[in-house]
Amino acid sequence: MNRKNKICIVTNLSLRNEPTVKNRLEPYVSEYLNRGSEVTLVSSDIESIERFKENERFTHKRVTTKKIRPKSFISRALFEYKEAKKLLRSLRRYEFDIYIITIPSMFLLFNINQLKGRRIVLDVRDITWEYLSDKKITSFLAKKLFRLLAKISFNNLSCAVVTNKTERDYFEREGVKVFSYTNGVSLQQFKDLNSLKVKRAGETVVTYIGKVGVAQNLSIFVEAAKKLPNINFRIVGYGPEVTRIENLITRYKIRNIELTGTLDWQGVLSCYEDSDILYAQLIKDFSGAMPSKLYQYLCAKRFIIYGGEKQAASILSKFDHNTLIEPDNVEDLEMAIVEYQSLKSKAQDYDNNVNNIYKNYIRENNVSRLINALDA
Repeated sequence: MNRKNKICIVTNLSLRNEPTVKNRLEPYVSEYLNRGSEVTLVSSDIESIERFKENERFTHKRVTTKKIRPKSFISRALFEYKEAKKLLRSLRRYEFDIYIITIPSMFLLFNINQLKGRRIVLDVRDITWEYLSDKKITSFLAKKLFRLLAKISFNNLSCAVVTNKTERDYFEREGVKVFSYTNGVSLQQFKDLNSLKVKRAGETVVTYIGKVGVAQNLSIFVEAAKKLPNINFRIVGYGPEVTRIENLITRYKIRNIELTGTLDWQGVLSCYEDSDILYAQLIKDFSGAMPSKLYQYLCAKRFIIYGGEKQAASILSKFDHNTLIEPDNVEDLEMAIVEYQSLKSKAQDYDNNVNNIYKNYIRENNVSRLINALDA
């Protein structure tokens, strides 16, 4: 493939509002620009991304909607399907050498036929339709339908780019050619996190940093704070479950938990620096995913407690100074924190974690290897 290509990178989300999407896509943009390609980024941002807007080979096509998303499952699915179809249809009048369509939005995949005949790379961050519950008839039937739509859509792909073994196995079973681009941290994030000072002596601080959503079920974190009043808890981030978490804290009259909301990067670094323990969780329905935030945690040289199974558990087993607990288990979380207290005075050597991240999980390095493979 000629390296001075026209590349189109597509998401229906906002990079400004979704930092995980931003972290995923910016290395694509940067690497292709470094190779002399023309890059068009399509997203729902209102303003252009500052980092690239001075580059004459970068175009940011911003597709936004003023409509309010419906709340009901079926209405919202139909709305997002139509919006994704309109977005992809709007790209048909342009000629790009390669289209990188990134999901977790399954509806971009289901409308991929709008670009039929083009070279399409599906960048997979989550196989979201597989997370739908089998317990409710609506979501059970939707999962059946979405699996069928996905299978049909796979026929229009040149290949899929996946983040982990669970996703690789899934697409290989469907006969899709697969490449890997693991999640991780940017080189600058790595340098910033690796420069954090050792936590000063004082009260134990347990911090969660990331999205406050259904998959994380931070009510478990709140319950642990209630049980351990002499330990400080902190939630850094925002999401659809914030109001429920705030109400839970108010109902229990918990004084030892802080909700900071969304912080800039320097604010996040400060929270990392004064934490003893970093906590994360994904409930069992999402066990095939690896929270990208864990890679930041592993750079920060702090003890990690993770509630989850399968994919993330497999990756964490390659690192030191973390403990795996059952998801949605308050007693396990409480016990893990108490056990850490007995180890707190002991010096911890995090060199293995830091070296492992640098070798295998720097985004710029991984996306460079990926593009070399796509060019071959």
